[in-house]
Amino acid sequence: MIIQRPILHIDTSTLNCSVALSDGGQLIRSVMGRDAKAHSQQLSPLIYQLLQTHHLQVQTLAAVSINVGPGSYTGLRIAVGVVKGMLYRTQVPVISIPIHEAIIYDQKICKRLAPTQVILHKRRDRYLIYNYDKERHLISSRELLGQELIKLNLTDGLSIQPIDKMDTQVISPMAFHLVKPTIKRLDAGHFISADQLKPIYFDAPYITKRKKELL
Repeated sequence: MIIQRPILHIDTSTLNCSVALSDGGQLIRSVMGRDAKAHSQQLSPLIYQLLQTHHLQVQTLAAVSINVGPGSYTGLRIAVGVVKGMLYRTQVPVISIPIHEAIIYDQKICKRLAPTQVILHKRRDRYLIYNYDKERHLISSRELLGQELIKLNLTDGLSIQPIDKMDTQVISPMAFHLVKPTIKRLDAGHFISADQLKPIYFDAPYITKRKKELL
């Protein structure tokens, strides 16, 4: 099988890391680590085995996409470190994609072709809500307190974890969720170099005073 436009996708935002390979926007294969909280031991071998199986080398990749969070802070830092090291002295473009942009491409969600709201826990009693139209374009985003969120009585909400007193559809992020948003960003020229890559926790609205001190 000849892959014309090989793109590697990486997700370490949850307990188990996952890696996927696509030919442009067509998913070829997706694999997940067997053990929870073992990103540092499993991520690099998963990538190596996936590339080796399909007779690919890092420098021949059309791009690498990565879920930059929010999620496991340790997992995200491991993925960023692996990608930086893997792409050192290459010209392979990197596409950094936040969770809310990835999970709206879950197969079950895409079938309904309706406006979607993604709810993410920020910290303590604060949440972020992202509004997407049926074409999967981000319309707006805002921050809410928990009580404000409950009063909205959302019926089409998505989240990456259960939210107390709310009936949201929980989607666990996986590397294959990155395939479609990666193509959209790559074709639009929205990519960066590996040395510019960082977890979403270093950007607004997620960054905290403590993390600012690490910059």
